[in-house]
Amino acid sequence: MIRNPEILKAFQRVLEDPLEAYLTRKYPEEMRVYMRFRRTTGPQCNFCKASARLIFRQEAAANNKFLNDFINNDWANGYQ
Repeated sequence: MIRNPEILKAFQRVLEDPLEAYLTRKYPEEMRVYMRFRRTTGPQCNFCKASARLIFRQEAAANNKFLNDFINNDWANGYQ
């Protein structure tokens, strides 16, 4: 779903700041893997990127507002 590296980087920034607490509660194992590789290897790590893609895909499938909010960078409504 995320093929463009710039879009993946943008999602990783969202994943690490405005949505970190929300996504950690919703996807604890995926976020644990993401953060572990993010801290040890960095955001360019293939495992880190794969975890981010998985979380993006799951959230897009579970929440029909997610893609629109991501495009608009609007996290104020519904992500607490």
